[in-house]
Amino acid sequence: MDDAEDVIDWLDPHIPFVLDELDPLPDLPDEPDASTSGSKVPTAASTSSTPSASSAVSAPTSTLASTLSPGDIAKALGLTAENITMCADANVRVDLSRYMRDPATGKAAGNAHYAPGRYPFVCQRLRHPRATVLLFSSGKITCVGVNREEDACAALIKFGEMLRRRGWAGASVTTFAVRNIVLKANAGFPISLARLARDHEKHCTWEPELFPALFYKMDEPRAHFSVFSNGKLVIKGVTTVASAERALKAFYSILLKYQILDLMCV
Repeated sequence: MDDAEDVIDWLDPHIPFVLDELDPLPDLPDEPDASTSGSKVPTAASTSSTPSASSAVSAPTSTLASTLSPGDIAKALGLTAENITMCADANVRVDLSRYMRDPATGKAAGNAHYAPGRYPFVCQRLRHPRATVLLFSSGKITCVGVNREEDACAALIKFGEMLRRRGWAGASVTTFAVRNIVLKANAGFPISLARLARDHEKHCTWEPELFPALFYKMDEPRAHFSVFSNGKLVIKGVTTVASAERALKAFYSILLKYQILDLMCV
């Protein structure tokens, strides 16, 4: 795995363990933040328009839901972005060992962790914006741990400046691309996972002995849902908030059929 695109699927289950190996960020020095003062950060209005949980209203009924737009459904269910994975290219090959400790100055990279026998990248935390950047030897860089595209762009641009300061003068960050967005929502009612799994067996994976959530794979629009019996939802596998809103509206119409009205009858 020497390319960022090859490990996006690998990151979801493993990135928490990688981050756990880093010391707490407040106890560590940070790189200077002045490098991005003159940089132009690409805009991403789609993410900034994500409704906040505080603006969520009561869940709409089946009849009302069919008349609402995807954006209205998203607002009603409190759809919020939790994590954005964005990739870019620094356009240089990087010796990761040298990056960790510059042989010329002996200066170590701050807030960084590199375990070549376990992970094919350097994992480095930034303070402003608060983000985690993964650097691959191919020059591909991946930003995780932010909930706005603007912050992901800013973190990657700043990292390009850090590369230039550490000796890679040709580093120039280009080809920004969102690879995955993880969002959360709340259906607003308890759900019968057993009946949902039975009726949608082709799309569902449910092993309650191993994990409490049911996993639902939607083909069109393409999205993956984690569904909890209390109505909490996690959405991933989308690259824009708009596509998540469309998927949520389609999935909500399905969930309404499996609402538990009487908690004694699951």
